[in-house]
Amino acid sequence: MDNAAQPHHMDKHSDKVTLTNGYWFYFRDENRQFAIHGSGYSGKESVYLNDQLISSLRNYRRHSQHQFNVAQDNYRVEFNVTSILKGEIVCSLYKNEQLLETETKAYTQDTTSTSLKKIGLFFIGGIITGALAGLIAAKLFG
Repeated sequence: MDNAAQPHHMDKHSDKVTLTNGYWFYFRDENRQFAIHGSGYSGKESVYLNDQLISSLRNYRRHSQHQFNVAQDNYRVEFNVTSILKGEIVCSLYKNEQLLETETKAYTQDTTSTSLKKIGLFFIGGIITGALAGLIAAKLFG
């Protein structure tokens, strides 16, 4: 039997993080397949076990966790935001307090300095666009 986790039916790009698709993480433990989703914009986190929703919450912090039981096993899923600039999240699955697997995904693979440069360019572009709009408005209505 193939031990690879299969993408959840709501996952449009299983290996890619996008604003609309969000973050998808996949883990297997024995015959249990976990699909874990973090929304890219609403803060909603969902944990699916064999395509059944078993935990859901909204989170706007850098750390969250979901705890649930399956048969005699206690599971915990943890989300940790490790870089706000890169949109990097680490998702970990624990079983009976033992770490089973960890996966990291990010919106961008840029370095922090590259991300800061991009933000700076957008900021400067916004200032220039605002100044030009103000000059045009002053000429037209002034």
